[in-house]
Amino acid sequence: MKTPQDVIDAFYALLPVEPKPGFDRWYKYSFPNGIDKQYFGVINTLGVPADSIQEVEVNVNIYAKDLGTQNIPDLSSLNQMAGSVITELHDYNNDVFDIEYTIGNIMREDDIGSHFFNLRFKLIFINN
Repeated sequence: MKTPQDVIDAFYALLPVEPKPGFDRWYKYSFPNGIDKQYFGVINTLGVPADSIQEVEVNVNIYAKDLGTQNIPDLSSLNQMAGSVITELHDYNNDVFDIEYTIGNIMREDDIGSHFFNLRFKLIFINN
């Protein structure tokens, strides 16, 4: 059986190090309090089932500071970073798991003055 940490570690190892120039880093589970970075990402799971074939939903959230003071999303940067992540992870497979990109959505994070692209992937462990 795989644990949430196993899932996060597997994704972390596959994510592009810098999906856009100026990208700060990937965080596991959540971003730190008081973060003030132009671009960064967070990966987390929506729970890891204890089934014999484990299908896990994973969030990859990519953040970009808003443009100006009007809460306008930096859609160009968000799209570039999302494209880089999707290209790297969609239809990825090895002897242990398969990854599929399932859905994406742009949302706002008011507390840090950013929008983020929420990318959801399904990871299926083949050999538990």
